[in-house]
Amino acid sequence: MAVRAPAAGTRRIAAMTKSLLSAITGLVAGGAIGLYLGGDLAGSRHATERETAFAPLGPGEQSTGHLEAAGAVPELTASAGENRRVSAPPTNPAEIQARLSRLSEIPNINERLTEFYSILQRWAESDGGAALDYVNSLSDGQMKAEGMKAIAIVLAQSDPRLLTKAVSSMPNSRSRREVLQELTTAWAGDDAHAALAWAQQLPDDPGKNDALAIARASLARQAPEEAAALVAGLPSGDARTSLVTTVAEQWGENDPANALLWAAKLPAADQTLAISNLMEAWAKKDPAAAGAYAARIPPGDLQTHAVMAVVSSLAAQRPESAGAWVMQFPNDVLREQAIREVVKNWSGLDSEAALGWARSLPAGAVRDAALKSFADNVAYWAPGKAAEMLRLISDQAQRENSMEITMRSWAEIDPGSARNWLARQELPQPLHDRMQALLPSK
Repeated sequence: MAVRAPAAGTRRIAAMTKSLLSAITGLVAGGAIGLYLGGDLAGSRHATERETAFAPLGPGEQSTGHLEAAGAVPELTASAGENRRVSAPPTNPAEIQARLSRLSEIPNINERLTEFYSILQRWAESDGGAALDYVNSLSDGQMKAEGMKAIAIVLAQSDPRLLTKAVSSMPNSRSRREVLQELTTAWAGDDAHAALAWAQQLPDDPGKNDALAIARASLARQAPEEAAALVAGLPSGDARTSLVTTVAEQWGENDPANALLWAAKLPAADQTLAISNLMEAWAKKDPAAAGAYAARIPPGDLQTHAVMAVVSSLAAQRPESAGAWVMQFPNDVLREQAIREVVKNWSGLDSEAALGWARSLPAGAVRDAALKSFADNVAYWAPGKAAEMLRLISDQAQRENSMEITMRSWAEIDPGSARNWLARQELPQPLHDRMQALLPSK
């Protein structure tokens, strides 16, 4: 059965902002199943067809197939001094020392930390060495860690050599990790290769792991092919997983054709992770092409991960289009899984529209999946609405099990409302009794 694709449609280095890159229009192809594309995300009906896969099709080749696959909280009142505004940053050494000596007069710990942060950043701008010496003299704790972070953000840009020297003599601590993170982030933003080489020489400890991860991530943004080559040299674990994920996201957004060729050569576990992440990144830019590729993967776990990544991305952008697409899936299991993902995203964006769509589906397993997904996602803030929708599920076992789960949660959050709701319902006596048993005694 043919399936239609989804309708198509500064420099603050520490923030690690993803850049918007050009959309991919022609991609290599060669899977086992084909797909027809119709329309675009702007709403036009223009038909487009894209061929995508791990390797190019030969002359005259065509790929065909189909998709399978505790007490009342007291009122808070401000203590004297708590409504103060955080002062402007100090401008000279004497004022810096005076402001630091008055920190204990600020009763609100968050305001105190903000003031401390501001003072130290200004100090680091005028005398980084003195600011470092002061923070190093503090006892280990949140104030020291926050202070070191404030200084590191400034010195990573203005005097990285001073910061590098300071790191070499610091004991392993949270403060040292803060410095390493800020220093590596700034350095790797300018020269990921140099930052990576430096991080590799650090002593083996959590701080080194942080620095390596940051440098590799920057390399993945600057030169994903080079970063991809590093994967093979990493043992299984968090570092490898993180690098595969980052490379896949960056490369998948920028150059999905080559990213797919790279992913095809990875071991099975890495391949699934890479495909899922690059497909999601790709679908943010071109969901029609990403959907076409996902449909061409042979049925199995890899296709399921790819399809779900596209569904998740598309549903976060255009849930109605995502819903229309997934309803065409011929594989019942995959279709129901995808419907749950669409409703999960849609109910967070527009719960009434999501509910309307779910209720419009044909009665049976598909609508049951949509209604359950809706109830699961609104149960915390609207348990009554969730319970009402669960009553519409046609499968008795699923309906009653879901209602009990919702009642258990509701009874913990607002037992009074849950009890009143239950008293108004006409339910089978065994189900009523089980739900009643979940309510606390009056």
